Amino acid sequence: MEEQPQINTNIINTNKQIDKDDKTISSFFVAEEHNRLTLELIEINYINAEDSQIFYYDDLFKKLLEDNSYRDLMTIIHLLFQELYQINLKMKMVMILKISLDILRMLLKIVYTDLIYLKIYIVKFYCNDDFER
Repeated sequence: MEEQPQINTNIINTNKQIDKDDKTISSFFVAEEHNRLTLELIEINYINAEDSQIFYYDDLFKKLLEDNSYRDLMTIIHLLFQELYQINLKMKMVMILKISLDILRMLLKIVYTDLIYLKIYIVKFYCNDDFER
């Protein structure tokens, strides 16, 4: 019986994981290089880790921390974005309502038009001189 060569699957799996990591984690973004407040903006999906302007947020928070506490800025971020989320949600609801009303208006016009054509059809074909009322 011949021995078959054994394939080292650890190397293959490691290479696949490296390829997968290369596609999912940017070499541009290193969390340790950024301000915790900037990372918070990423966590709440306000900015993307791939954003090339991310360093401007770091600079902004560095300046803000000179006159404000970290806790105050974190509170402001969460209150502000919670409010923005609520506003965005309300705007979406208003937009859905507006679209729904537009659809309803369009359907009513169609029904009205169909009723007019139905009336014309009834008058034309059923209301002639031979038809007794």
